[in-house]
Amino acid sequence: KVETPSLDALLRRLRASLSRGVLLHGVGTVVAAAAAWLLFMYAADRALRLPAPVRLLHFAVLSAGTLYLLRRSLLQHLRALPNRAELAMLAERAVDEGDREDLFVSAIQLDGSVAAESPAAELLQVVASRAESLAQQADLRRVTVRRGPRRRMSSALVSLAAAAASFSAEPAMARIFAARM
Repeated sequence: KVETPSLDALLRRLRASLSRGVLLHGVGTVVAAAAAWLLFMYAADRALRLPAPVRLLHFAVLSAGTLYLLRRSLLQHLRALPNRAELAMLAERAVDEGDREDLFVSAIQLDGSVAAESPAAELLQVVASRAESLAQQADLRRVTVRRGPRRRMSSALVSLAAAAASFSAEPAMARIFAARM
């Protein structure tokens, strides 16, 4: 086994960044949609004095929609996070185009496949050392997008704040709404 601590650290940072983006996007989507629907339910119930079957329908949409979005926008994407070789391929894009040689992928895929006494072990060592030096130059900002997940989480916070403001504006009405639900 060839040691590649810089490459390993780069792949860990990339995986953590992707996981964080997926979590922000997924949780933001679920919370924003649930808070917006809850706010709609509250406004509709207050303005129209909805009958119980309609309130049950609204609650069913809230529950089913939240579960669907949780599965669709969070769990499904968490399961689709790339494996180590796929992360290496993505990390290659974090390096300047002139320096790309698929060294990360080669170092990952060849590691453990060559016996230490084999003549190819020396070649593997060269590939690993070149990948190590290249991993120190990689800039993950080139391959990860933070703006979208942060915007999604911001919209969730705005939706939550709007719902909280509506409920706290008239606490007695909010309690009545909660009791009806």
